[in-house]
Amino acid sequence: MGILSKIEDRPTPAAVYNWRVYLSAIVASFGSCMIGYTTSFIGTTVALGSFGDAFGFQDMSTAESTLVKANVVSLFQAGAFFGSPMAYATCHYLGRVKSLWITATVFIVGAAITFGSITGSIGPLYAGRVICGLGVGGCTMVVSTCLVDFTAIDLADVLIHSLRSPSTLQRSHLQPSVAVLLVPTN
Repeated sequence: MGILSKIEDRPTPAAVYNWRVYLSAIVASFGSCMIGYTTSFIGTTVALGSFGDAFGFQDMSTAESTLVKANVVSLFQAGAFFGSPMAYATCHYLGRVKSLWITATVFIVGAAITFGSITGSIGPLYAGRVICGLGVGGCTMVVSTCLVDFTAIDLADVLIHSLRSPSTLQRSHLQPSVAVLLVPTN
Protein backbone atom coordinates (compact mmCIF):
# COMPACT_ATOMS: atom_id res chain seq x y z
CA MET A 1 0.00 0.00 0.00
CA GLY A 2 1.51 3.31 -1.10
CA ILE A 3 1.51 6.70 0.55
CA LEU A 4 -1.26 8.14 -1.64
CA SER A 5 -3.37 4.99 -1.93
CA LYS A 6 -7.11 5.10 -1.34
CA ILE A 7 -8.43 3.93 2.02
CA GLU A 8 -12.12 3.22 1.49
CA ASP A 9 -14.43 2.88 4.46
CA ARG A 10 -17.45 4.31 2.62
CA PRO A 11 -18.30 4.51 -1.07
CA THR A 12 -16.62 7.52 -2.67
CA PRO A 13 -16.98 8.37 -6.36
CA ALA A 14 -13.85 7.68 -8.40
CA ALA A 15 -14.01 11.24 -9.79
CA VAL A 16 -12.97 12.57 -6.38
CA TYR A 17 -9.51 11.04 -6.76
CA ASN A 18 -8.11 13.18 -9.59
CA TRP A 19 -4.92 15.09 -10.26
CA ARG A 20 -6.47 18.45 -9.35
CA VAL A 21 -6.91 17.36 -5.74
CA TYR A 22 -3.26 16.40 -5.46
CA LEU A 23 -2.12 19.57 -7.24
CA SER A 24 -4.22 21.75 -4.91
CA ALA A 25 -2.78 19.93 -1.92
CA ILE A 26 0.79 20.40 -3.15
CA VAL A 27 0.29 24.10 -3.83
CA ALA A 28 -1.40 24.69 -0.47
CA SER A 29 1.30 22.70 1.32
CA PHE A 30 3.94 25.18 0.22
CA GLY A 31 2.30 27.53 2.71
CA SER A 32 3.49 25.23 5.47
CA CYS A 33 6.95 25.05 3.94
CA MET A 34 7.28 28.83 4.21
CA ILE A 35 7.96 28.79 7.95
CA GLY A 36 10.95 26.49 7.64
CA TYR A 37 12.31 28.15 4.54
CA THR A 38 12.00 31.67 5.93
CA THR A 39 13.55 30.73 9.28
CA SER A 40 16.52 29.02 7.68
CA PHE A 41 16.92 31.76 5.09
CA ILE A 42 17.26 34.54 7.65
CA GLY A 43 19.41 32.36 9.90
CA THR A 44 22.00 31.99 7.17
CA THR A 45 21.62 35.59 5.98
CA VAL A 46 22.51 37.12 9.36
CA ALA A 47 25.66 34.98 9.37
CA LEU A 48 26.94 36.57 6.14
CA GLY A 49 29.62 39.21 6.35
CA SER A 50 27.74 41.41 3.88
CA PHE A 51 24.79 41.51 6.29
CA GLY A 52 27.07 42.79 9.03
CA ASP A 53 28.59 45.34 6.66
CA ALA A 54 25.15 46.62 5.58
CA PHE A 55 23.92 47.07 9.14
CA GLY A 56 27.12 48.42 10.64
CA PHE A 57 28.15 45.53 12.83
CA GLN A 58 31.76 46.71 12.64
CA ASP A 59 30.73 49.76 14.71
CA MET A 60 28.95 47.64 17.33
CA SER A 61 30.28 45.50 20.12
CA THR A 62 29.95 41.74 19.81
CA ALA A 63 27.09 41.75 22.31
CA GLU A 64 25.19 44.41 20.35
CA SER A 65 25.59 42.67 16.99
CA THR A 66 24.55 39.36 18.53
CA LEU A 67 21.45 41.02 19.97
CA VAL A 68 20.51 42.45 16.57
CA LYS A 69 20.94 39.03 14.93
CA ALA A 70 18.87 37.35 17.63
CA ASN A 71 16.13 39.98 17.32
CA VAL A 72 15.94 39.56 13.54
CA VAL A 73 15.32 35.82 13.93
CA SER A 74 13.13 36.04 17.04
CA LEU A 75 10.79 38.74 15.75
CA PHE A 76 9.78 36.45 12.91
CA GLN A 77 8.86 33.73 15.40
CA ALA A 78 6.89 36.23 17.49
CA GLY A 79 4.97 37.34 14.40
CA ALA A 80 4.20 33.72 13.52
CA PHE A 81 2.94 33.12 17.05
CA PHE A 82 0.41 35.92 16.73
CA GLY A 83 -0.35 35.28 13.05
CA SER A 84 -1.97 31.94 13.71
CA PRO A 85 -4.80 33.18 15.95
CA MET A 86 -5.31 36.15 13.66
CA ALA A 87 -5.77 33.74 10.75
CA TYR A 88 -8.35 31.85 12.76
CA ALA A 89 -10.44 35.02 12.89
CA THR A 90 -10.09 35.63 9.15
CA CYS A 91 -10.99 32.00 8.43
CA HIS A 92 -14.10 32.28 10.56
CA TYR A 93 -15.36 35.52 9.06
CA LEU A 94 -14.01 35.45 5.48
CA GLY A 95 -13.47 31.78 4.69
CA ARG A 96 -10.37 29.67 4.28
CA VAL A 97 -9.47 30.46 0.69
CA LYS A 98 -9.67 34.24 1.21
CA SER A 99 -7.72 33.82 4.43
CA LEU A 100 -5.00 31.95 2.55
CA TRP A 101 -4.78 34.81 0.05
CA ILE A 102 -4.68 37.39 2.84
CA THR A 103 -1.90 35.62 4.74
CA ALA A 104 0.13 35.20 1.54
CA THR A 105 -0.30 38.92 0.81
CA VAL A 106 0.79 39.84 4.34
CA PHE A 107 3.88 37.68 3.87
CA ILE A 108 4.70 39.37 0.55
CA VAL A 109 4.33 42.83 2.14
CA GLY A 110 6.65 41.77 4.98
CA ALA A 111 9.18 40.38 2.52
CA ALA A 112 9.09 43.63 0.54
CA ILE A 113 9.68 45.69 3.69
CA THR A 114 12.51 43.36 4.69
CA PHE A 115 14.03 43.74 1.23
CA GLY A 116 13.72 47.51 1.47
CA SER A 117 15.81 47.49 4.63
CA ILE A 118 18.98 46.32 2.87
CA THR A 119 20.17 49.93 2.82
CA GLY A 120 21.18 49.39 6.44
CA SER A 121 18.12 50.54 8.37
CA ILE A 122 17.35 48.15 11.21
CA GLY A 123 13.81 49.44 11.94
CA PRO A 124 12.28 48.32 8.63
CA LEU A 125 14.14 45.02 8.94
CA TYR A 126 12.52 44.35 12.32
CA ALA A 127 9.09 45.45 11.06
CA GLY A 128 9.40 43.34 7.92
CA ARG A 129 10.35 40.27 9.91
CA VAL A 130 7.33 40.67 12.23
CA ILE A 131 4.99 41.14 9.26
CA CYS A 132 6.50 38.13 7.49
CA GLY A 133 5.91 36.14 10.65
CA LEU A 134 2.27 37.22 10.80
CA GLY A 135 1.76 35.99 7.25
CA VAL A 136 3.63 32.73 7.68
CA GLY A 137 2.02 31.88 11.01
CA GLY A 138 -1.40 32.54 9.56
CA CYS A 139 -0.67 30.58 6.41
CA THR A 140 0.56 27.60 8.40
CA MET A 141 -2.70 27.57 10.33
CA VAL A 142 -4.89 27.89 7.23
CA VAL A 143 -3.15 25.27 5.06
CA SER A 144 -4.29 22.19 6.94
CA THR A 145 -7.89 23.39 7.08
CA CYS A 146 -7.79 24.24 3.37
CA LEU A 147 -6.60 20.74 2.55
CA VAL A 148 -9.61 19.33 4.33
CA ASP A 149 -11.90 21.64 2.36
CA PHE A 150 -10.30 20.83 -1.01
CA THR A 151 -10.53 17.06 -0.69
CA ALA A 152 -12.91 14.24 0.12
CA ILE A 153 -12.78 13.02 3.70
CA ASP A 154 -11.08 9.74 2.76
CA LEU A 155 -8.28 11.51 0.94
CA ALA A 156 -7.92 14.36 3.43
CA ASP A 157 -6.53 12.02 6.08
CA VAL A 158 -3.74 10.89 3.77
CA LEU A 159 -2.86 14.46 2.76
CA ILE A 160 -2.91 15.82 6.31
CA HIS A 161 -0.66 13.01 7.53
CA SER A 162 1.92 14.07 4.94
CA LEU A 163 2.21 17.45 6.76
CA ARG A 164 2.80 16.10 10.24
CA SER A 165 6.12 16.47 11.97
CA PRO A 166 8.62 13.64 11.38
CA SER A 167 8.36 12.45 14.99
CA THR A 168 4.73 11.38 14.43
CA LEU A 169 5.19 9.82 11.01
CA GLN A 170 5.71 6.23 10.06
CA ARG A 171 8.93 5.48 8.19
CA SER A 172 7.12 5.32 4.83
CA HIS A 173 5.83 8.88 5.37
CA LEU A 174 9.14 10.16 6.75
CA GLN A 175 11.19 9.66 3.61
CA PRO A 176 9.17 11.98 1.32
CA SER A 177 8.90 14.59 4.07
CA VAL A 178 12.66 14.69 4.57
CA ALA A 179 13.28 14.57 0.81
CA VAL A 180 11.39 17.86 0.42
CA LEU A 181 14.33 19.55 2.16
CA LEU A 182 16.39 18.89 -0.95
CA VAL A 183 14.04 20.73 -3.34
CA PRO A 184 15.40 24.30 -2.84
CA THR A 185 18.97 23.05 -3.35
CA ASN A 186 18.29 22.03 -6.96
